[in-house]
Amino acid sequence: AKLDADFASLEEKLSSSASASASASDFDDVLPAVERIQSPLGYVWGVAGHLNGVKNGDELREAYEKNQPGVVQAMTRFSQSRPLYDALKGIEAS
Repeated sequence: AKLDADFASLEEKLSSSASASASASDFDDVLPAVERIQSPLGYVWGVAGHLNGVKNGDELREAYEKNQPGVVQAMTRFSQSRPLYDALKGIEAS
């Protein structure tokens, strides 16, 4: 999916920039890209969660439960990305 491809591209960019120079990536190289990739999923999942809470029904519950593992997997990938972690630690240190 697009999210996977975009995130893989960002990880590759972060990995190559970390090995190409001693200087860390800066905020403008990392956070806007992460937000751009995560934002559509966060928005859609927020709407789905809201609807699930206020207008819960069999069809919505089925769709929500069907998609939840993929959402969790995507967000886990962000939180466990070594290239992203290294870039954020570099920003923190600068």
